[in-house]
Amino acid sequence: MAEARENLWLPILKRYADARVLRPGLDHRALSRWISCQEFWLLARPAVLSENVETQAAYFRDFMIAALVTKPEEPHEILPTRR
Repeated sequence: MAEARENLWLPILKRYADARVLRPGLDHRALSRWISCQEFWLLARPAVLSENVETQAAYFRDFMIAALVTKPEEPHEILPTRR
């Protein structure tokens, strides 16, 4: 599980770190574990944040993404949402 998680997330995190999108000094292995934990939690219980999909998206944008990127005021430009 850890190897699959890291194979998925470490290249993505490296690309964003190299582009100076991520805040410097983040432990990418620890971050990949944290992201995976959030994914599983929210897949199992998406309504824990809200029943409303737009409100859920706001939580991701304002709290999860903004905590990781260097320009939290512009997360929609860094990590576009699926439409």
